[in-house]
Amino acid sequence: MNKIKTKINFLFFIFVAGFCCIFYYGSKNYFQLTDAITLYEQSLDIEYLINQSNQKKYSKEIYDKLVENRKLIFPKNRKELLSRYIQAYTSANYTEQKNRAFLFIKQEKPIRDNIIVNQDILKNRIMLSAIVLGCLFFFMIIMAMFLYHTLVFSRINNLSKRMIDFLHNKYSYQFILPNNDEVGELHGTFNALAQRVLNNIEELKALDSAKSEFLNIASHELRTPLTSIKGSLSLLASGVGGELPKKSQRLVSIAENESDRLIRLINDLLDLAKIEARHMTLNRRWTNINELIDKTFESLHGISKQADVNLVRLSNEELEVYLDPDRFQQVLTNLISNALKYSPKGENVVISYRILPEVKKFLIQVSDKGPGIAKEDQNTIFQKFRQATSAQSPLVKGTGLGLAIVQAVMDQHGGEVGIESIQGEGSSFYCLFKEWRRISEPNHPKNEKELNTTAQVENESKKNKESAA
Repeated sequence: MNKIKTKINFLFFIFVAGFCCIFYYGSKNYFQLTDAITLYEQSLDIEYLINQSNQKKYSKEIYDKLVENRKLIFPKNRKELLSRYIQAYTSANYTEQKNRAFLFIKQEKPIRDNIIVNQDILKNRIMLSAIVLGCLFFFMIIMAMFLYHTLVFSRINNLSKRMIDFLHNKYSYQFILPNNDEVGELHGTFNALAQRVLNNIEELKALDSAKSEFLNIASHELRTPLTSIKGSLSLLASGVGGELPKKSQRLVSIAENESDRLIRLINDLLDLAKIEARHMTLNRRWTNINELIDKTFESLHGISKQADVNLVRLSNEELEVYLDPDRFQQVLTNLISNALKYSPKGENVVISYRILPEVKKFLIQVSDKGPGIAKEDQNTIFQKFRQATSAQSPLVKGTGLGLAIVQAVMDQHGGEVGIESIQGEGSSFYCLFKEWRRISEPNHPKNEKELNTTAQVENESKKNKESAA
């Protein structure tokens, strides 16, 4: 399986072996050149000493230098000739000294000529070795980069692109048979994992479809008898069937309240099933946000009074937002109802809105002074049947579907929903819309399909200022 590793190791072995051979060859020639230069300089020194000794009387200094050079020179015939000259020099036989000096110098000349020729050859060999070493090193770098690119990097990049495509649900091509090496093993592992994930996704889609169909059918089947039960309980509570004892009235009231809660749960399930199935259409139009907030406050007045929590609207600017008023009222109702459930008695639930010029969006938020939501729960509370609970925030009666519906409705509007919360200080849920306009503008459009962005508003305000000036 370790084919890439074997190829790289083999390439490295060839590179090291070739480098060592060429380096040895170049080093050998270099040392030969050094020896030749030393021999050449030594020959010149000896000839200089001989010429000096022929011109002067016996000198102990020259004699010592000649003896020292005799120890160093080679081969044997050169050493013998120099020894004879030294004997003639010490015997003070000038004629013999001259003859032996002539013989030694005559022999040294061709040796030096040969050394000069060999020096050029050795220098060329050393230069050639250096060039070959440089070329080999450069070639090995190119080969290593090529092998790494073809065997490793390009294939890993290709695998990375496939992973990114798979991550973004764009994995539409067929699985390929990977090579029998390390990257191929990684590719095969990814193929197996991707296939398993795709199979699980198909199973989950089938299960989710079956679940949605079951909830839809069950909700429809349950709502009809529950409506009848609710109507019957209301009639009993109103005394149509005769006056009830106090204990019976209390039991009927409890049953009626629980029937209402169960009907709300069924309605939430139906709404969520419609949204997920894309069967819920939006009837969007320009809506006065203040009127919509007041209408929501009015519908929740009884709940806020029972919870002893005040509903407060801080913003008063006349603005219109392009939305489905019924569906967004459902969003506000869910957010405010949650805030009322968790707010301490005597506190306020505040709803406010403002324009965000930097992002060209309209923001509306619902804030409370409740226990807050932990960071680890803030990413899950918009999921179905999920509630944020803790020791400071115990479970409150509810379906766990309210925020999931809020998320789904805002997604249908093309908007955003989020939360800002600090434990112990409260929470703020916000919604962002892209389409809004000011009612007070002079050029307020009458056509409901005409959209107004922040940039348009600023341009018109500038025009108004210029005309006023």
